[in-house]
Amino acid sequence: MGSNFDFGKADHIFARIMEDESGRLKKLVNQIVQAVRAATDMGCEPDELQMLFMVGYMSSKEPETRQLFDMLMKQTGPSEDDFH
Repeated sequence: MGSNFDFGKADHIFARIMEDESGRLKKLVNQIVQAVRAATDMGCEPDELQMLFMVGYMSSKEPETRQLFDMLMKQTGPSEDDFH
């Protein structure tokens, strides 16, 4: 994942946000940005976040990927002896 941020690449999504009269896209984009900030604060690296993006994207396109991701998430649930 490149380290150079190009604000011009965001023009399309911001135009879509402005056109969305329901406000749902704006809310969703805000949730994504806040989740990425939280993940970064927890030490996630850009390549890990990029992988999560691809899992989300692919699971929306392919039911098999969604099932695999759901199975993996069930196996990584917290246990009582986890440190918090």
